[in-house]
Amino acid sequence: MQRRLIWCGMAAFGGAVGHTAAADAKTTTAAAAPAAIPAKPNLAAAPIKLDRRNAQLRLVQVVFRHGARTPLTDASYLWEGHEWNVCGCAYKAVPLQLLDIHGGPATTNAHDQKQMSTVLPGGCSKGQLTQVGQLQALELGYWLRQQYIDTHSFLPASYTPGELA
Repeated sequence: MQRRLIWCGMAAFGGAVGHTAAADAKTTTAAAAPAAIPAKPNLAAAPIKLDRRNAQLRLVQVVFRHGARTPLTDASYLWEGHEWNVCGCAYKAVPLQLLDIHGGPATTNAHDQKQMSTVLPGGCSKGQLTQVGQLQALELGYWLRQQYIDTHSFLPASYTPGELA
């Protein structure tokens, strides 16, 4: 099996996104050593040509952390005089219930509880996603939906339990 990069780019908020297509290769090639990461990517390089008749999108992996959030450090002198009043709901979220692996209510670990209970000047908690961070995550979701549901039909438009494995 040979993997070819179809698309790769940087999202506006700084996260790398991309997907690969798998196509059957007539010959098996040995695994090559990992290539060195160039100091500066060549953005002018020609895109890889893909014969869509012989390729099928089989896997999408999205790696991201989070959007903008308040500081976690205990070094409060770094933001002395700043009011962290940029938290709260930026939009009406879909209601959800987090469950543990046994189906019970998910618990918050002691470290996270400590961070959430520390209130910064202005009212936000340490490490809390800001309204800008919430909108960044929402925008990522819109982009992923447009790419992998609307454009490539990789996922169904609505979720049906048991349909995806």
